[in-house]
Amino acid sequence: MAFAILSITEAQYQALRDAQESHFFELKSADNFEPISKSLSAFGNAEGGRLIVGAADKNSVRGDFAAYPTQEDANGHVSEISKMFHNAPEALDINFLRVENRDGFLVDINVGKSASIIETPARKVFMRLNAQNIELKGTQIQELSWRKGQASYEDVITEEKKNFIDKSKEFARFRDHMIPATTGIEFLDREKLSRDEYATVAGVLLFDDLPQSTVTQSAIKVYRYKTVEAVGERAELAEDPMTIEGPAHHLVYESVRQTKRIIDSITILGLDGLESIKYPPEAIHEIICNAVVHRDYSIHDYVHIRIFDNRVEVQSPGRLAAHITPDNIRRHRFARNKRLVRILNKFPNPPNKDVGEGLRTAFSSMRSLNLQEPIIQERDQSVQVTLRHEPLASKEERIRDYLKEQGTINNSKAREICFERSDSIMRKTFQGMMLANIIERVPGSMGKGAKYRLVDFKV
Repeated sequence: MAFAILSITEAQYQALRDAQESHFFELKSADNFEPISKSLSAFGNAEGGRLIVGAADKNSVRGDFAAYPTQEDANGHVSEISKMFHNAPEALDINFLRVENRDGFLVDINVGKSASIIETPARKVFMRLNAQNIELKGTQIQELSWRKGQASYEDVITEEKKNFIDKSKEFARFRDHMIPATTGIEFLDREKLSRDEYATVAGVLLFDDLPQSTVTQSAIKVYRYKTVEAVGERAELAEDPMTIEGPAHHLVYESVRQTKRIIDSITILGLDGLESIKYPPEAIHEIICNAVVHRDYSIHDYVHIRIFDNRVEVQSPGRLAAHITPDNIRRHRFARNKRLVRILNKFPNPPNKDVGEGLRTAFSSMRSLNLQEPIIQERDQSVQVTLRHEPLASKEERIRDYLKEQGTINNSKAREICFERSDSIMRKTFQGMMLANIIERVPGSMGKGAKYRLVDFKV
């Protein structure tokens, strides 16, 4: 395998040497492969990172330049690294670095988020946490396999007997539409939704009339906050939080229905006074459906839907699985709960009609209503998708359109129509528009009572 040889200056090398080791960056000597393998395992099992081999720490017996004398001397280590990533070669990028006026080679290893668990040659598993490599053992490795989607919690056996599932109303409705006809027990066994006498998590989620009695974390919580603040407080709740329960098919449609009901009750100040808030129904459906079918059911938390005056947040337990990131999620596909996704698609009126198209539909439907695209954020133990009721038009365009209709505007009204919480940001917007000779301050208005009008304002 051929690798690129890149030249760097002494100053660039010193910058690498002086860089702070972190969750995403580390330096190692070329002397010993064991610490190298630990760091690569840790990066591959977390969010990825960069390892420079040959730029040793200050305590190294070889000083700060502990490189490979030749490329051939590095081949053994490079071969071992390739073996570590044999199930995830796409997550590995290796280059050689030559430093001006120095003999030897550094190895620059960039590790991406891996779809597989990365073990060291000693069959140990590490996870990167801040600037440390933490060894995982036993159940921690099992949990990592669930998070990565290498194994799925949906296949875990529950204490619920499959005979109970076979007699449920939800399963009866499903079987009425099954072609060819089959007995319930045969279907559960064939689709790996049961083992021996017991149903799996997927079997319970799909066909138990109340799966939350067994998989307690599978409910959805819906909140309505009368605020635009970043975090909703208890005092800002418009009503008691709602808990939605039921099998997966019902859970999606009922959560969407309740979310739309609440949204339809919200009014905001628009250019023509109070007006109903609108989000594309397709975006709401697809994002809630994604939260139900792709969440990590091994995490004991609900899906949370938070409805604010200016946005809807859908928080789903579990980080993005395998190689999926917020940047590539619209281009790549990976189903953490493959059985749940596949069987739901067999239901009459399946909630996941266009497999793999859900998020793209959400993005395009938001644009069709002239709203900003959804924001996807990955957190420590969850993924949050936010739909903002924020127009594609800039703040300046919103203010100008308002002034054409109403004549004058103040900071408070501008923040309302621009969905902006910050008083200071709004003042800077006004200042920029005045410098551009678009607006001017109304004569006699000052301080907090300042009003603005278009420059071509006519008395």
